[in-house]
Amino acid sequence: MSSQNTSENNDTLPGDSAVFYWRKLILAGILVLFIATNIALVKRYRYEKKMRVELVDKYQKIRSSLEAAGLQQAANWQAELQTWPIIEEGAILIQQKKYKEALKKFDTIASTGFEHVPIVYFFRGQVFGELGEHERAIRDLSKYYDIIASSHYTLYLRAKSYLGLGEKKLAIEDLKQAIQHAGNFAEAEALLKTIK
Repeated sequence: MSSQNTSENNDTLPGDSAVFYWRKLILAGILVLFIATNIALVKRYRYEKKMRVELVDKYQKIRSSLEAAGLQQAANWQAELQTWPIIEEGAILIQQKKYKEALKKFDTIASTGFEHVPIVYFFRGQVFGELGEHERAIRDLSKYYDIIASSHYTLYLRAKSYLGLGEKKLAIEDLKQAIQHAGNFAEAEALLKTIK
């Protein structure tokens, strides 16, 4: 038997066990780093979510106290401040072309009433247009334009939605008005040339 054990031990090269040991040690280290990173990310996400909820609660209390004191305009400003982090998240999602996720963000704001935050109409209208929901896009973009009448890009987006519905005449009107507002608006001019 001892001769068998020695022949089995002779099949492995000297240092194989050391290489195997170091490989196991390196893999274990990588695994520990991976787990630690994931734990840190989960903790950060939970902390940010908790802070966001606390911030919303804080702003809601401030708004309620301002409304109770008869300071409606100040309450509206406070509500607008409360919505900006969500608006920023939605705008980033639009840049990343994650339109359905962005729409969820803007619908969250809309569910609380957002007459005091007109930019939500703009972003939501843009998202509706990208999703092919042109009637809804036109509705929201028109609401925004009623408040911010100098927004040439709103007219451009609305024109694209009019085109999506086959309303060339309305699209041309919006594009001409957008070019007039902006002075130099290459995107609108290019789109207008394709219609004529």
